[in-house]
Amino acid sequence: MRGPTDREGRKLQQTVRRGSTNSVHYRRAMTLPASAGGNRVPMTAQPARG
Repeated sequence: MRGPTDREGRKLQQTVRRGSTNSVHYRRAMTLPASAGGNRVPMTAQPARG
């Protein structure tokens, strides 16, 4: 998986900081950078469990 572009990364950070009311958007914003960083599924899913 490719890493997010600068623009995509900023959008993901905004979503996490705001604490999106849409849980799907929030979990996606947490897991995409972890996945792009090469983390395996258990490590990628862990931050989204909060």
